[in-house]
Amino acid sequence: MTPLHYEQYSKKLNKTPLIVLHGLFGALDNWKTLCRQWAESIPVIGIDLRNHGQSPHLETMSYEEMANDVFETLDNLGISNPIYILGHSMGGKVAMSMAQMHPDRLKGLIVVDIAPKAYAPHHNDVFEGLNAVNLDTIQSRSEADQMMSSAIEDKMLRGFLLKNLKKEAVGFKWQFNLIALCDKYSDIMAPPVLNESVLMNTLFIDGGASDYITEDDHQLIKDWFPNAEIATISGAGHWVHAQSPDQVLTLVQEFCHE
Repeated sequence: MTPLHYEQYSKKLNKTPLIVLHGLFGALDNWKTLCRQWAESIPVIGIDLRNHGQSPHLETMSYEEMANDVFETLDNLGISNPIYILGHSMGGKVAMSMAQMHPDRLKGLIVVDIAPKAYAPHHNDVFEGLNAVNLDTIQSRSEADQMMSSAIEDKMLRGFLLKNLKKEAVGFKWQFNLIALCDKYSDIMAPPVLNESVLMNTLFIDGGASDYITEDDHQLIKDWFPNAEIATISGAGHWVHAQSPDQVLTLVQEFCHE
């Protein structure tokens, strides 16, 4: 376990806080705009998961460890009452694991565009593109973008990844721990920690144009989370929060309404 980097968007501690977890290759900054909007009515905390953003770089990436990282961070913040937890993609698996491991510490669970299952490897092009960037020689992000382009054709995806490229006093570095993400990729593709049904109120937000949650997964979700509601946002892909922010904003506000 290790304490994680976080950002508090509201200090209104009289209501149940919402904790927001990003996905693979992401950071809490990806959710900053929505976090600020939610924080107008409830306390919100965004967290960088291990090996991402400004959180510590570690050698392992199991979902049990990542869930315990978040619990330890909450302990350090003095948050002992039940929370709402929202997780996107990999962060959704962390959130599901937290709900299984310590259901008493969660009031509600929101999972964004990920199912409670293992996934086949599908980031080979991303790793190839990232590893093509020579951090010792590049002079600009545009040069890094050019190096990545032969492996990663999607310009928007390259732009998302390049948000993690930070200029140092000398040269550049990736904020995420690329070595650990490569080495432990099979653990990231593994299912969350689940061994029995989780009965808490749960919302799954599904991108209608994404293949991360299929029609066949709906029954799997209901098997593990019998009280789950599945909300499909038509036309949205895997980055539902970036493509349909207003709908995600409203769904989460309604779920966390007290």
